[in-house]
Amino acid sequence: MAPTTIKLQDFGLDEALFDIFDVTEEFAPSGRSVTLRKGVKTPFLGTINGKEYEAYAQLHSAEFSRLSIMSHTVVSDNDRETSIASGVHRPTSMEISLLMDGKEISLVQLLTDIVNSRRVSRGQDAHTVESFGRVLARMGLYLVNDLEYGLKSEMPLLWQHFGAEESTVEEAYAILAGYGAIDAMPPPEKAGRIVRAMQVERGKSGAPVLELEIGRVDRSKTRTAGATYKDASQETQVFDGTGFIDFCDALFGSFQRGLSQRIERSVLKNKIKELASSGAGSEEDIRALRDQVGIVDRKITSWMTNWGGAQQRVTANPDGTLTFDDIYDPVSVPSGRVVVEDANGEVRELSFWKNQDGTASTLTSNATVDTTGGAADDDDELDNEF
Repeated sequence: MAPTTIKLQDFGLDEALFDIFDVTEEFAPSGRSVTLRKGVKTPFLGTINGKEYEAYAQLHSAEFSRLSIMSHTVVSDNDRETSIASGVHRPTSMEISLLMDGKEISLVQLLTDIVNSRRVSRGQDAHTVESFGRVLARMGLYLVNDLEYGLKSEMPLLWQHFGAEESTVEEAYAILAGYGAIDAMPPPEKAGRIVRAMQVERGKSGAPVLELEIGRVDRSKTRTAGATYKDASQETQVFDGTGFIDFCDALFGSFQRGLSQRIERSVLKNKIKELASSGAGSEEDIRALRDQVGIVDRKITSWMTNWGGAQQRVTANPDGTLTFDDIYDPVSVPSGRVVVEDANGEVRELSFWKNQDGTASTLTSNATVDTTGGAADDDDELDNEF
């Protein structure tokens, strides 16, 4: 059907008024939270290296499988004691896509196209989405369904909420118990501030998730935001802060980290080969390089398999600068509400908001997340460096 021809002047309208429709991110959702519903494509504001896009998340399935409660002291509020709910929906199956130049493209297709642009320019065969999906899986990013190779677009989704409502916590634990959840408290020396934890046993189903609130962190308000650090070239940079923004930022960030750290490891391995073949390096030199390779190996396999991504641990120094540690922590998605199906088939809404009008704020740092029952961190490394 041909579009109807409209004369804008008949309505007293200026054509320039409608140029804004070419700026698609202006019509992307701008709220601090969205609600994912099973089987529904939900729009959200996606970010890739600081550039915003209209994006979509379609939740295929998720299972509420773990809940931990941690004690927390609010220093800015006269040392008020409260609690943090931290949990895992495992497995969670989603599809992420973006609107680029007016066309919707899946995130995995975008990653494939980016890599192919480099491969084709060098005369190499292009990846299909399926073949590159297998490469991503070896990195720890499970973004495609490829039954022939036993791959599913499933990863754990770690979440947390600051100031958990006690009655909701008890209701949530009762629902988990209905699915056979058991005590999951770590040993005292590893428990830290965790005061209670239950988890559905591996191999057993958790409570099906029907709706899931997804929040976003204002990184400018986190404790490390604005601090300075030296980058690889010793230039002073200002740190943006930490915390979950959106799934595009999290997954694209994990992808970039996986590449840069493999490059770092490859350079170190080549140095070892050169020293060994030339005889120019001492045993101590080679041993030191191998130790560095081991450190990078651990970083490469650390928390890649998580929808919320991972961030390098930073230490704030007294002089206002930062020190980056060789440790990556999982990032938990701010989430204060979930709708699940209990073991009796009844739909149950769990709102962890302290005030039911939603005036409490979600945690703005990933420093207190319970990682004792989170995502797997033993991802296989790539057979080839792309």
